[in-house]
Amino acid sequence: MADPAFTPRKNPQAPFLVLGGFADFIVSSTFVNGHGAIAGLANVAPYSLAKLFELSQVSRKNPHVLPEARRLQGIIARCDFTLSKASIAGTKFILKKLHGYGGLPRRPLPPMDAIAAEDLWEHPHIRALIELERGLSGKKNA
Repeated sequence: MADPAFTPRKNPQAPFLVLGGFADFIVSSTFVNGHGAIAGLANVAPYSLAKLFELSQVSRKNPHVLPEARRLQGIIARCDFTLSKASIAGTKFILKKLHGYGGLPRRPLPPMDAIAAEDLWEHPHIRALIELERGLSGKKNA
């Protein structure tokens, strides 16, 4: 059930939230008072996206943090672009490889071709985010 404080139909004083749909513009969204993102990539790399959002918020008041926020945004945006081209099947494949769940998409979506899936796993954009995520989660060798 939704929090009534954020339900405009039940609370006319509910705040209006601005949430992006992808992870590739979190820094810029934060600078124009965006409230966050509903990003599928957060399933794959929750620590990385949380860190990016935290740095984005801090950098509004402390510009010395902005270069690190922009560096993380670059890694995340490149991965988001690459993974979004592989659609839900690609995201589920990466989830399975990283976290042990995900697997095949529900019908009518087709599964990913095995060669394309392995190519996706080895893609430099995916590998960069996996390295970042493992570092932030403390699971370097996982």
